[in-house]
Amino acid sequence: QVAAESSRSDLLRFPRAMLGCWDCLAFSDPPRRANGGAGGSSDKSPDVDPQLVSSCVQGGQPAATDMPSMSLNLGAGVHLRVAKQERIKDVGTAASHFQQDSTGITPWWGGLLLATWIAHDASDAFEGCNIIELGCGSYALPSVAASLRGAALMVATDGCNANVGFARSTLACNSSALKGCSARSFAWQDAIASSELGFWDMVMFADVIYKHGAAAILAQTIAALLRTGGVVVGTVGLHRMGSSEIFAEMQKMGFVAQEIPVLNDVLSSASEASACLNADSRFDAVGSSAWSTNALRNDCKLVRWTRRGESGQESPDMSDALCHQVLHATYVMEDVEPADAGWVQSE
Repeated sequence: QVAAESSRSDLLRFPRAMLGCWDCLAFSDPPRRANGGAGGSSDKSPDVDPQLVSSCVQGGQPAATDMPSMSLNLGAGVHLRVAKQERIKDVGTAASHFQQDSTGITPWWGGLLLATWIAHDASDAFEGCNIIELGCGSYALPSVAASLRGAALMVATDGCNANVGFARSTLACNSSALKGCSARSFAWQDAIASSELGFWDMVMFADVIYKHGAAAILAQTIAALLRTGGVVVGTVGLHRMGSSEIFAEMQKMGFVAQEIPVLNDVLSSASEASACLNADSRFDAVGSSAWSTNALRNDCKLVRWTRRGESGQESPDMSDALCHQVLHATYVMEDVEPADAGWVQSE
């Protein structure tokens, strides 16, 4: 639809690579903020049609859901409800409607860790911001947490239609507390409408890289979406195929990386929330589907990226050091903990 309604000059196209499906989809034009956000002002971006505001805020989220839900405490006074999804067996096989890709149907530790860190963050980094999450999965926990922390516009995106539908159910469970929060489709390698370029104050992702080559497309997409002075926050899996590539690819796009320390309070709250999800889950947990917080393969780095040379960027770039740490962790993983029987990378 975006391609049909926009001229070729209005679109930024990325080459289609070897992405199987995953963390993608297509969303309509979002509203512009009246005031500046984290890291700078938004006066470089023109206003958009008010009708598009209504479309973005209301179009992606159902008004209500009859799906059963459970309470989840992320700590620091942030409580939310998550939809209980039906038990899914034979995930990723011919017996399942997730035949092509089962990624994201259960929450991964990286998403829960990012959501819990957002809940505990003492700054006002999310207040009044326009934020997009890439690869939100079926629970979109970071998106819900950021919205509860004051985001003006929060859009959770994923490349699996089933994940988007499930994410909308979780948003509906929290509809009374969320404002301007929706879930919709977006494919990293697809065209980006001109009104989306340089719009977002913050781009988030959580453990979304597990294939060689995916990091390059993710980095290009982030660079196109993020406004001047914006911030990128993400968790990077230590034991995912291709995850170490994100640091070099973000460097190519002009970003510098800083590791965000994860305090014990954050880890404790995330572990408690994970145990709660595990105890009340309707899923047949498989592979690295992230309940098992102590499993070595679920370890993540929490990282913040900003553009090189922008105001407020004074710390040295940690990209190379973080890349080496992830590579080393991958080798340790191969030597110490072999994959479970039946576990495949897409899970």
